[in-house]
Amino acid sequence: MKIEINPAYESERELLARIPEERYAAEQTFCCDRNTVVRVSVGSHEYVVKRFKVPHLINRFAYTFIRKDKALRSYLNAFRLRETHFDTPEPVAYMAIYKQGLYHTGYYVSRYYPSERLDELMRRDMDAQQRDKLYDEFIDFTYRQHQAGVYMKDYNLGNVLVTYDGEHYHFALVDINRMKFNHHPSYREAMTSFDQTGLPIPQFSVLIPLYAKLVGEDPEQGIYLMLKERNRRWRKIRARAVFKRLFPWL
Repeated sequence: MKIEINPAYESERELLARIPEERYAAEQTFCCDRNTVVRVSVGSHEYVVKRFKVPHLINRFAYTFIRKDKALRSYLNAFRLRETHFDTPEPVAYMAIYKQGLYHTGYYVSRYYPSERLDELMRRDMDAQQRDKLYDEFIDFTYRQHQAGVYMKDYNLGNVLVTYDGEHYHFALVDINRMKFNHHPSYREAMTSFDQTGLPIPQFSVLIPLYAKLVGEDPEQGIYLMLKERNRRWRKIRARAVFKRLFPWL
């Protein structure tokens, strides 16, 4: 096993190293699909452990010899995000399990971050003034990322955590293995990010003009670009589903 520990948690190394053996019972399960995300108590701390699924053989070779696996990218990206003054749960550890000399699966461990997912919050009933505040502050958060050269490729609302201090909403990013730094996205790329949020069209008609005003672009063009990206994405999803039916072993 390969393991990297945040120096602030070096004293917990022995306890953290037991996580892949599933020595700690899951106290809460956030996701149990392709990847597994659970909350566990280890020593005196609460952590969130993300276990990535076993990749296919080609990627096992790639993660062994060529490029960083998703768990390691998550761990490293968390440090970079926090250095850039964007919040994400504190990174604690990265672990990789190898079998027969090849990468098998990875674990990313972060501190538990009490919060609510943005997609859940946006489905909740709230008065118009509070909803407008949420929209304004989320768009400002997105705009500041792009201005700082931070571009998250998986910008769906389930990957944005929210807390509210009574005056302002605060946002934190999770599922951060696919990110670009020192990259200022074009207006088209920004609209691709908005499409990934999965929001219905009526909400886009509010959010996109807010972003367009900040960047000095045409909101109608933004909505057009977003819809074009949505159609392209759905064609890709359908094509991928057909491919998997034809070649289920890949």
